[in-house]
Amino acid sequence: MIRATLFTGRGLAQAPLRLNTARAASGGIYGAFAPSSQRQRNAWNGATAMRQQQLREFCTRHALTSAKEAMGECRREKSTASASRQAPVAVMEPMGESRREKSTALLPLQPPTVPGEPLCEGKREKSTASVSSTDTIAPSVAAREAVLQKQLEKAAHARQEAASKENGEGEKTEEHEVADPDLIFQKVWNKMEHKYGLEKMQFPEESIFLMGAPGSGKGTHSEYIRKLRGLTSEPVVISDLLNSPEAAALKSKAELVADGTVLELLLEHLLKPQYENGVIIDGFPRTHKQVAFVNALHRKIHELHKHFLGTEYAEKFTRPRFRMAVLFISENTSIERQLARGERTKAHNEEVEKTGKGEKWELRETDVSEAAAAKRYKVFTDHYSTLFSLRETFAFKLVEADASIEEVQERLAQEFEYQGSLELAEDTFEALCKMPLASELSVHTRQKLIERLDGYQHQHADDFHAVLDVLREQFLPIIQVHAPAGYCIIRSDSPVFSKRIGRSMALDILTERGFHVTVDVIKDRVLESITMDNGQPQPVYEVSKVHVFHV
Repeated sequence: MIRATLFTGRGLAQAPLRLNTARAASGGIYGAFAPSSQRQRNAWNGATAMRQQQLREFCTRHALTSAKEAMGECRREKSTASASRQAPVAVMEPMGESRREKSTALLPLQPPTVPGEPLCEGKREKSTASVSSTDTIAPSVAAREAVLQKQLEKAAHARQEAASKENGEGEKTEEHEVADPDLIFQKVWNKMEHKYGLEKMQFPEESIFLMGAPGSGKGTHSEYIRKLRGLTSEPVVISDLLNSPEAAALKSKAELVADGTVLELLLEHLLKPQYENGVIIDGFPRTHKQVAFVNALHRKIHELHKHFLGTEYAEKFTRPRFRMAVLFISENTSIERQLARGERTKAHNEEVEKTGKGEKWELRETDVSEAAAAKRYKVFTDHYSTLFSLRETFAFKLVEADASIEEVQERLAQEFEYQGSLELAEDTFEALCKMPLASELSVHTRQKLIERLDGYQHQHADDFHAVLDVLREQFLPIIQVHAPAGYCIIRSDSPVFSKRIGRSMALDILTERGFHVTVDVIKDRVLESITMDNGQPQPVYEVSKVHVFHV
């Protein structure tokens, strides 16, 4: 028999606890003892409810994001809590016939747990029913964890949505959308190609991506850019696309407009006939994914140009011409212009109300609040790294838009002239198109390497293994000696390299093993003898080939 002393916070209550051997075997010592009196059951239930309340208060204070964090922090907080708020513990006192020193152990009174599972998480219903004298009721830990995890995920999603709205980003990745921008683009491209056919994928001859700080005058200067570049179509404004019926349908379902959806809406517009000669795209790209989309679209249009070169569709698939126009103004100028626009909007709307003629203009918070205007400007400056990453593919400079309209327009003309000067003439470009780009050569390189190695093994097994033996026995010791330097030169006159296929095998084997290697073939002449020809000495040389590997 075992006697238990129960600390309830008010005093000591000593009473025998019945040992349930079956629960001891399955749930450990914590599930082996059940209170045998109503007083003990009340103390047990009260302590459990108190521990639940402590956990709920703690989670509220710290806004934990995972159940494991909650349990870890809860344990640390309990270690410093006062004795009056600690959960009740039982002091187990073994009783026996022989005289031995009484050993005591502090055992926390809590339900049995599965190894690796949090001890107490989520909400637990307060138990009001009486507990059996031979068993204890332990709520499902997995169920409580699932409830809490669902609540935390919902809260995290709400925080992410709120943060995206604060940052002014109108397009975000849906929960189940692939994160890789190249995969997103390829998925949208395949859908468009299946819908229209490759011959109908005719994009504008010139695409001008217009970006700028709030108040920099994108709307004002886009009209000048249209005349300067000879464009007849209206600009494609990304914010208008997000107000399209397709995007509105998603918003009505409380869903975010994904990057893939924005890309699809944009491509649909660019394929319209009115944009054949050229188009201005206002407000794109803004995110790193969208920058990747622009690069991918440029590559695809280039591929289409090469694909239809020399065919009846060639004039419809011209080489890609992408221009970048980024207008920049200072923060003070941006705020002043945003607030001035708000004053003009108010005056216009008042005039419409008085006369009943015309339509009211939209009055945004950034048009009337200096703090909101400053925050909007900060959103733009936070995207500098995104805009500058475009320079890896396209050469452009920022256009200072703090000056008068005439001066800014002159700077825009100079910028477009600068970008045009970096392009090849049409006939030169066509001639160079016959040579593949380095990026095109690197596509599927690994796959082709594996195919060659498998071919060596299956079709030239003897030569393949002979090359392997030379590399292992002669090359590897030299490579190991020069490993600290990271580079070595190996000269070999082995006959296995006399054939071109032998040298190719060596290059592919070393490349597959992670080495960067090149090989040169050098012919050496060695004087072998001298013969007499009509009384004149004639040297006889032996020509040998030496293979020099740079590893």
